[in-house]
Amino acid sequence: MKIGGVVRDIQATPVEGVEILSESKGNFLGYTDTNGRYLIHAQQGECLLFRKKGYLQEKAKVTDEEFMPIVLRNDKFDK
Repeated sequence: MKIGGVVRDIQATPVEGVEILSESKGNFLGYTDTNGRYLIHAQQGECLLFRKKGYLQEKAKVTDEEFMPIVLRNDKFDK
């Protein structure tokens, strides 16, 4: 199924260049664009990893929802 969303930081700023991986299958799925948006193909139940240098990695499990917003926390300052 197609899954889309926006990756933002805790100040609600879109994060560009976030790498999206399937933890379940171990493969690369895509990157976020300049507006933090992404559109990928994944299966329900699949565990996704969202990661970018300078941020804590975020995991999300694919449900039946087609829109998955993600919030990344800065690895040093957003505690």
